[in-house]
Amino acid sequence: MSPAAPYSPQAQIKQLLLGLSLSSPPLVQAQLSEALSIICSYDFPARWPELLPELVSKLHSDDPAVIKGVLAVGRDKPWLGWRASWPPGGRPYLARLSTVQGRAA
Repeated sequence: MSPAAPYSPQAQIKQLLLGLSLSSPPLVQAQLSEALSIICSYDFPARWPELLPELVSKLHSDDPAVIKGVLAVGRDKPWLGWRASWPPGGRPYLARLSTVQGRAA
């Protein structure tokens, strides 16, 4: 039997915060989005590489509130300044998010 993965409160907080920020009422979403922004400024992309793939996957949701939440979270967050330094594997996610945001504007 292999040992259990070490408990990571930071990973759990990121996961829960993202989920909550995508489905909360607008005033709560604004606060959670700011918390995400702060975490992103420290952890993205090096310590949170799964963030953009997860956001892009949420764009396939049938729930319009979740899609709107993804667009709100993705609109002006710190990763926008990282575009030039992104590895080639991350660029398709940025392109997809930017395309969807352009259509929603």
